[in-house]
Amino acid sequence: LFFQDAATRELVRTLIVAHTADAVANLFKMNKLFYDKLPPAIKPMRRASNAQEIVFENPTRDPEEKEKRPGLMSSIRCVPATGDGVGRSDTLTNVHASEVAFWSNMEDTLDALLQAVPDSPDTAVIIETTPNGFNSFKTFWDDTCAGKTGFVPLFFAWFEDPEYRK
Repeated sequence: LFFQDAATRELVRTLIVAHTADAVANLFKMNKLFYDKLPPAIKPMRRASNAQEIVFENPTRDPEEKEKRPGLMSSIRCVPATGDGVGRSDTLTNVHASEVAFWSNMEDTLDALLQAVPDSPDTAVIIETTPNGFNSFKTFWDDTCAGKTGFVPLFFAWFEDPEYRK
């Protein structure tokens, strides 16, 4: 959903935050695959695609051409949930917070990310994880179930998906 939003709408800034560098690489590869498999007729212009970011912008270095046809000026960036300030000084349209129960500093990182997303119908935040015992995420989940966070709690058991059964 977030790829579709960034690849079809102007000025969309999507940030995907994962618990490890390997997870960041996997999530980025998925988005790169989505782009690579788009039919040419609907593939947006792309200025950059590196290990962490896809930028949907006119790749030209000609300022006049760039002004005439700037492209979507949207992006998808994938980063690890390490260090201070993830998401700070940014304005984000979409945030995918992946495996948050395994983030070393979940509360502070999530607070910073949520402050970067305006309260608008055009924005979205998805927080997903597998459980990791009684930690900050468990408290967040309980608060969400009690209606205290503004998020909608959804639980999907692994055994409900036939692919995870023998």
